[in-house]
Amino acid sequence: MSSAEITKNTDVAKVPATDTRQEIAVRPGLYLIIQAKPSAARSWAVRYRRHRKIRKLTLGPCSEIPLKDAISEANSIRADVRDGKDPAAERQERLAVPMDTVEILIERFRREHVDKKRKNTQREYNSYIDRFILPAWGRSRIGEITRKDIYAVRDRAFKNGAVTSIRVVSLISTFFKFCVNELVIDNNPAQHIPLKYREEPRERNLTDEELVAIWNAAGDVGEDGVMGYPWGPWVRLLMLTGARRTEVAGMRWSEFRQEDDGQVTWVIPKARYKTNQNHEVPITTTAWDIIQSIPQQGDCDFMFTVTGTGHVNGYSRPKARLDELSGVTGWTFHDIRRTVLTAMRRDLKISRLDAGAVLGHKPRGVTAEVYDQWSMIDEKRAALEKWSRRLMYLVNGTEDDDVVVPLRV
Repeated sequence: MSSAEITKNTDVAKVPATDTRQEIAVRPGLYLIIQAKPSAARSWAVRYRRHRKIRKLTLGPCSEIPLKDAISEANSIRADVRDGKDPAAERQERLAVPMDTVEILIERFRREHVDKKRKNTQREYNSYIDRFILPAWGRSRIGEITRKDIYAVRDRAFKNGAVTSIRVVSLISTFFKFCVNELVIDNNPAQHIPLKYREEPRERNLTDEELVAIWNAAGDVGEDGVMGYPWGPWVRLLMLTGARRTEVAGMRWSEFRQEDDGQVTWVIPKARYKTNQNHEVPITTTAWDIIQSIPQQGDCDFMFTVTGTGHVNGYSRPKARLDELSGVTGWTFHDIRRTVLTAMRRDLKISRLDAGAVLGHKPRGVTAEVYDQWSMIDEKRAALEKWSRRLMYLVNGTEDDDVVVPLRV
């Protein structure tokens, strides 16, 4: 087949293969390469003369590159040659990039470390990598990065806030530790990098009055003048379970298990739990009443949904609305979780082990081995029932003979 027979309307996949390899001239410098049968693989290549030698540059398979794109690329390559460039040699140089550059190692780090994190953590880490690490060091060899270079990235990240700077430095240190463990470098230059500001843990605990105000503003499903579904019952279940906001937001009907004694347990699968283990949350009577009042949206398994296909997300608007209705400001949804733990320990005198088990805090040392083998479901249920009765005492102002409710001044 001659070059005249290859037109813009030719289906190159139908050009017959033979028992020998073919190079068919398509345009000046552009060739259709057809491998011998049975492979018959087809690709585009450009040939040009450089210093009295014929050079070849493969463009790629025909299945991925249309004829018009191959012609355009061939014309661009021929123009570069006329300008004195050697496109084939330049490609070889690009392919000869050392394997210890940051951009290559960071991809391994993503696969072997970042991709094993929760989705939200993956997004955060990848954002820091793409915004701060790769622009600064992508083409640099890992052994060339100095503490001065890390200081520069730290300061650049600080322009986005102290918290961002702290977390970027932490991620950089983790990355270099990964490289040390992979025997790429001997030492971690990011160790002990001073931080401009330390990210201090929040110490906000909600008062009894604030708890009551938030509970009342959340409201029951269908009530007027309060939040209602989905955010109202979502907030109340945060308060009754001490779970994280994303865990309750992603709550599924299929995650509830009824025990032999009629009690109900919410089983959060390890795929969406921070410790990468299933976490069992006993559901109290009050919590179950709220859950049963929520109508299921068709066949959707998510309890809190507005689309019927996915769970709710985006917490800033409901938080602002809750602040407006309750009059409580200067707090976060995570403060509810902290307040539940504080109330269990300080007010209800629940042991550190039992209270920590409710929130999924894995104890250290010998007790951790026991914890791994025993879900502590009875202890967690007793603790949550005590907390539920205390919260309902605050909300309703009624006495309960089963639990002593200390009042805070």
